[in-house]
Amino acid sequence: MIACTSGSAVLNYSPAIIEAYYQNIPLLILTADRPPEWIDQGDGQTIRQHTIYSNYIRSSYSLIDKVESPDEEWYVARVINQAVNDLVYPEFAPVHINIPFSEPLHELVDAQLPKPRIINLHRETGIPADTIVKEFAALWNQSKNKMIVAGQMPPVNGLGALLNNLAADPSLVALTETTSNLKVGNFVSHIDNVLSAIEDEADYVPDLLITLGGQIVSKNIKKFLRRNKPQAHCHFSRSGEHTDSFQSLTDIIPRDPVRFFICVKDVLLPGESDYGNKWKQLDLITRQRHNIFLEKCEFTDLKAFEIIINYLPDHSLLHLSNSTPIRYSQLFTCDKDINFMSNRGTSGMDGCVSTAAGTAYVTDKITTIITGDLAFFYDSNAIWHKPCLITSGSLSSTTSGAEFSGFLTDRRPCPSWKHILKQGTTTGRQRLLRHTGWIVLLPQMRKLLPRD
Repeated sequence: MIACTSGSAVLNYSPAIIEAYYQNIPLLILTADRPPEWIDQGDGQTIRQHTIYSNYIRSSYSLIDKVESPDEEWYVARVINQAVNDLVYPEFAPVHINIPFSEPLHELVDAQLPKPRIINLHRETGIPADTIVKEFAALWNQSKNKMIVAGQMPPVNGLGALLNNLAADPSLVALTETTSNLKVGNFVSHIDNVLSAIEDEADYVPDLLITLGGQIVSKNIKKFLRRNKPQAHCHFSRSGEHTDSFQSLTDIIPRDPVRFFICVKDVLLPGESDYGNKWKQLDLITRQRHNIFLEKCEFTDLKAFEIIINYLPDHSLLHLSNSTPIRYSQLFTCDKDINFMSNRGTSGMDGCVSTAAGTAYVTDKITTIITGDLAFFYDSNAIWHKPCLITSGSLSSTTSGAEFSGFLTDRRPCPSWKHILKQGTTTGRQRLLRHTGWIVLLPQMRKLLPRD
């Protein structure tokens, strides 16, 4: 590690940093700096230091001048941990941390520093070594209440069966979402419904949290786990990303979850608590309440969504636009072999229809999209490609103001959907908005509801 003051002293380190870069040496560079508002304002030894070594380091981070809130303290701790771990993963390299200071610079402050927060990056390559297996097994076996949260991921061969066997442990709950593409019996897949029914949060807080996959849709589980932080949080990330959505990350495992759990499963002991069973029992209760409500409720956007999900063909693809469609999908059970997709990288409306249309063009599977009106209008040019579409329609609800739209590809017949859409009137390939084949179907879909 090397450290220096601001200004020209920073550039004096350049030859050593370049040498470390080409020699693959894990060199940590700490540079003092002035606050960003004083850059280029004529102050002495104040230059543009952010990413100043950008061509010859793995990564560069700038801390904040004053840490005045818990979120800022969490941010600084995470950044420092990521910088230290970048030194050694995926291989040795220099890393730069830039640290701004405000004046006065010469007064000592007698303040108690917070306890250092360590995020461990387990960097063994290939099949997990005995060290990782033993450490993970020890953490697992000593944890009374365990939780797995699966974010967005494509269908992964073998993962569902492995996690399903683990979820048979009464001390473990596995929370999934539609975009997790995990459809096995031991999972709790209606996260928001269950969380809304919890009376005493203390009974549902995990000691050990394990996360895998990408973005998580549920805002409520994020809030719940940020309020009730687990003692340990292990995150599977092949790239070693320090994704700390719940502000509790302690361990990063840059491994394929399937290979890892195959290696470790035989040394994971079932727990004695009924923590997982509490979640599953509450999930059962909320499902029953949800079904009773849907049986009695008037025709609304929620009821329309239920009909859509039930009519989706097996072995097909479903794209969900952001906002209402992706969140409504979490409220329903879908036991069919359907691959759920959504642009959840940034959770924006941009390109939702284009993504589905592009997928439809290159797959032999029926592709459906459910999208809100604004996302559709924003991206309606996506359906100008004739090979993609044969039939389309929109579902509009005056009850809540929400709207859904969808289309099917012509790669494979879909009698169930055609049955619905034939209740209305579809147009041809006209390009005006009101003539693109998007029609109001709710009056026709009401005919499908039981009369009683």
